[in-house]
Amino acid sequence: VHPASPRTVDEAVAALKESIEDVGFDAVAKEIHGSEEQCGSETVSAAEFEVLGMTCGSCTSAVENAVKAVKWPKVIDVRVNLLAERTNVEFETPVAPRTPADAVAAVREAIEDVGFDVNHRVVAKPGESRKVTLVFKVADGNACMAAEAALKRQKGVVSVTVNNPPADGKASFSVHFDPSKTNQKRLQRDTGAFTEEIGESETLLERAQKRRVHEA
Repeated sequence: VHPASPRTVDEAVAALKESIEDVGFDAVAKEIHGSEEQCGSETVSAAEFEVLGMTCGSCTSAVENAVKAVKWPKVIDVRVNLLAERTNVEFETPVAPRTPADAVAAVREAIEDVGFDVNHRVVAKPGESRKVTLVFKVADGNACMAAEAALKRQKGVVSVTVNNPPADGKASFSVHFDPSKTNQKRLQRDTGAFTEEIGESETLLERAQKRRVHEA
């Protein structure tokens, strides 16, 4: 008959203590610290910042260290992307009367203090998704599937739904994404999609192409 597994933390500690003593060593159980609730995702918020002026690895290190040194809010994770000029920060969700906006302001000030211009993007709980409708120019069903696959490959995209079959050379998609990892402009830029509101001629991809031609 196998002995019953420990059912509580105290029983587990006692079992470990006994195992150590059985091989000839003295063992003393210390006080156990920690709280599972404080580690749950429900207590974590995320913010994305556009950080301008970073030019090298030293810059990204300076930003990362500045954020980690913030005394409040408690920073859980920092990810700095030099090429995208983005810094994503996860922090403990503030308890009233303090707010997530207060936390964002504190992080932003820390980055600005080391010499960079900062624009705040979004605040959200990780996993919370937002929705945008994007449109692609497509010739047929195969092009529609290719557009869908391109969207699904994007970092931060949670789900993609085709709203209607290709018609008039266009296909519409509903895209749910994690705002702590991407945003609408980035999705448009990286995939060549556009929205019905701004029109096909105003896609970010085409704007960039026009700007390059003008600068040349």
